[in-house]
Amino acid sequence: MQLVSWTKGDYFMANLKSIVRKGRIYSVTVAETEYRAFIWQNGKNFSGRVEDHPQVQLCHGPSVVVVRERLRVALSASLAA
Repeated sequence: MQLVSWTKGDYFMANLKSIVRKGRIYSVTVAETEYRAFIWQNGKNFSGRVEDHPQVQLCHGPSVVVVRERLRVALSASLAA
């Protein structure tokens, strides 16, 4: 816990937790350029994101293959915009 002040004299305790996900890095290729995707298991499903591209939304699916393809499509659309 860390002491945080929003206004002078007004303090409260904030629980600053970091989230650690265990997953793997996969390669995603768009227009002959390789990007890195981080994909992790979330219960029975998988979730993933493209590293260094926060504009690409988090993708979910029943398998790593599906998530990788969804990330590739989302990244392609993001780069085309």
